[in-house]
Amino acid sequence: MEDLRASFGALGFSMVRTYVQSGNVVFEAPKNLPAKAALGKLDALNVLPDQFRVKGREIYLYCPNGYGRTKLSNVAFEKLLSLEATTRNWKTVNTLAEMSSE
Repeated sequence: MEDLRASFGALGFSMVRTYVQSGNVVFEAPKNLPAKAALGKLDALNVLPDQFRVKGREIYLYCPNGYGRTKLSNVAFEKLLSLEATTRNWKTVNTLAEMSSE
């Protein structure tokens, strides 16, 4: 994990911290928000029972039948927004949020 933290530091990110041996990294970076026009395209992905909400730089998914069965995948969001995406479960999100506020 020390090498991973050092790599992020070498890329110019600050306040680099890692979470257990999972490869999750908390760091500060310049803002990389999607274009507002791209956000409008997201409506095409909203198909029940799965739902999502955009809040700032984050997209929150609700997949009652499980993430493995949803069409709301990273690939779908990356394609529409021209950004890279990653997914975390709620427990990990809360832990990373706590770490980032330290």
